[in-house]
Amino acid sequence: MYSFPLQVGPELYLYDMGEWSKYTPIQGGGWIREQKARSSVEREWAALTFVAAAQAIYLTGGQNEDCLTLTSCERYCIRTDQWFPAPDLNVARWYHSSCVQGRFLFVICGYNLIDRYLNSIEQLDTEADTNGSATQWNLISVSPDVLSVWSWPLVVPINATEILIMGGWNSRGYKSDVYVFNTATQAVTREKSSLKLSDSDNQFKFACPYNQSYVTRKGEIIALVADSDRKGHLISYRYGADTVSKLY
Repeated sequence: MYSFPLQVGPELYLYDMGEWSKYTPIQGGGWIREQKARSSVEREWAALTFVAAAQAIYLTGGQNEDCLTLTSCERYCIRTDQWFPAPDLNVARWYHSSCVQGRFLFVICGYNLIDRYLNSIEQLDTEADTNGSATQWNLISVSPDVLSVWSWPLVVPINATEILIMGGWNSRGYKSDVYVFNTATQAVTREKSSLKLSDSDNQFKFACPYNQSYVTRKGEIIALVADSDRKGHLISYRYGADTVSKLY
């Protein structure tokens, strides 16, 4: 089981098959670990996403100990240290990516044992979910001629209506494509067919199993990814550019 931390302000949250912990940095170095409430369903390869508007962390999909791919989702309330059921996904998935744009949570692509690699997108109104309103995930189907089927793409909002979808992985290997998903029109367009490293002519193919990215005030995207050498790399990318810079 691989667990990756989710940052919320200065603190880190770590999920591991139901176990849920918060790590708070100590001045001068080190961390204080605090055990938190367990989720109701033990799962691996789920996606963790912090929704600032709801002050909650969503746990979506994944795989249980019987290797069944899940549609179930949960919402963790940071203030009360409680887990609540969230609406089920329309399509069971793991190896997917997720991100937030305003009050809307998106899960993108992924994998399951029936459909195998996925290219669909699902959208949840977290405000409605938090308020207890009747709500469900909106399934957005995309033609495979437009968006290839894959898992673990890098997904990051670049403005109020667009989400960047980059890289990914499937049985044929890693990818270097760049797409833009317009959340207002629900259209996906291909921007780049291949990204190169800034210091060479080599294509940079990668996936983002960590689901970790950050956009600076200057619009620079910083993300933790893995390429064909199966090692983690910190990269820098500016939307519209033809190259990616490896920072680490």
